[in-house]
Amino acid sequence: MKKINKNTPPFLSKFIKKNKPKDWKELTPETKTELGEYILKEQRNQCAYCECYIKQYKSNFHIDHFKTRNLFPQLTFDYNNLFLSCTSKDNCASYKDKSHLQKKDFDKLIHPAFDNPEDSFSYLASGAIYPKNPNDVKAIFTIEKFNLQSKKLVHRRRTIAIKLSNNHYKSIDSEIIIKEFKEYESFIKYIKTIINRQ
Repeated sequence: MKKINKNTPPFLSKFIKKNKPKDWKELTPETKTELGEYILKEQRNQCAYCECYIKQYKSNFHIDHFKTRNLFPQLTFDYNNLFLSCTSKDNCASYKDKSHLQKKDFDKLIHPAFDNPEDSFSYLASGAIYPKNPNDVKAIFTIEKFNLQSKKLVHRRRTIAIKLSNNHYKSIDSEIIIKEFKEYESFIKYIKTIINRQ
């Protein structure tokens, strides 16, 4: 999970002002697609939660309401509540939504727009993610409720760490490496820092 700087798109503000929608279903398919593509660009083609690569906005990725619509209907069109997520059933938005969170539980989650996840999470070359501070309740709860420690995610991060340990990457800037791998941005930055110290 990484920090995402949100900037409400003018077309969404215009649509809401003109149509005054009360339900997400009132968003036209064209507007939803445009919104998905806008968020995808804002997230640098990565899932907001696990940071896997998203090539383009289409049916296997969806716009997630960080705070769910059933509990927070007033945030349905709040742009700071909208993120693009992969549709993995093992982690991210689908996993969070199956967790049966109560309204008060959302205050215990790290929010990608309002918090800086990089202040809360550390990684191991094994691909594991853990709280920087072992007493950080929000970090522990977020890892658990988005299942950021799933076997699949740990394996994918470990595969990148193995590649990064190659001498070829030691002298290359993190931003160039991120463009090459296209995913797991915060993991790459963290592991690259460790490798550079060695």
